[in-house]
Parts: sequence; C-alpha cells; structure tokens
Amino acid sequence: MASEETNIRNTAVIAASKVGARLFRNQVGAGWVCPPTRTKKYTKNGKRYVLLEDPRWLEYGFPVGSGDDQGFLPVVITQDMVGHKFARYVNAEAKTDKGRPGKGQAEWHEFVWSNGGLSGFYRSDADMLRILAGERLDP
Repeated sequence: MASEETNIRNTAVIAASKVGARLFRNQVGAGWVCPPTRTKKYTKNGKRYVLLEDPRWLEYGFPVGSGDDQGFLPVVITQDMVGHKFARYVNAEAKTDKGRPGKGQAEWHEFVWSNGGLSGFYRSDADMLRILAGERLDP
C-alpha cells in the first residue's frame, strides 16, 4: 500500500506534467556491489545469503538532500529568442502535513533556488503548480 507522501507525489507529478514540466523520480541510495562472477549464494538454517568477493561501495542519485522529483520546465525567453526554449531546473520535495525537511533537503532547496532553479516543498497538486509558477515554497 502506498504511503501518504507517495500519493501526494503521484498526483502532483501528473499536475506538473499538465503545465509542461517533465519531472523524474529521484532515487537515491547506496550499497555494496561487485560483478556477478564474484558472488556466492548459499542457504543456511533456512535463510538465504549472498557473499560478495572484493566488493566496492556504490552511491547513486543526486546529492543528499535533493528533492523527490528532478526535472525541468520549458520556458520561452527574451524577444531575441522568441520561439526558443530553455529548460529550467526543478527540484520538488513531497511532504505530508506533518513532514519536515531534513537539513540536507533545506540546503539543497536553497542551493537550487539561489542558482536560478525552481525549488520547493509540496503537500498537494496546488503546491506543485505554485512551485512551477515560480513561487518559493520554503519548508
């Protein structure tokens, strides 16, 4: 069953797409990896195990604190560029009514905003659309 935050995110991303934004789920994580040829699988006492030979640590995704959704909002700009578009970076973080951003999330939000991107914390479709309209939604 989906969490409340997942439901908020799913409907808000659909709302964002209706105004032209292209947002993608930002999966962030880390773990030990190695080639399949250097793994050994076995079962002991009814439990399954995988032994990794000479593993390395792998971190993936945007930096710690980056929002749930990353992407861009096409915007037509200046008279000399009429008809041309550029992609404006979008960082959007879903939160429940009780949800509060972590320190890293607040710092990433400030970084994106201060560099000309759109960034905010949303609790509804309406909040997402306010972010895409250029309103700063702080935590």
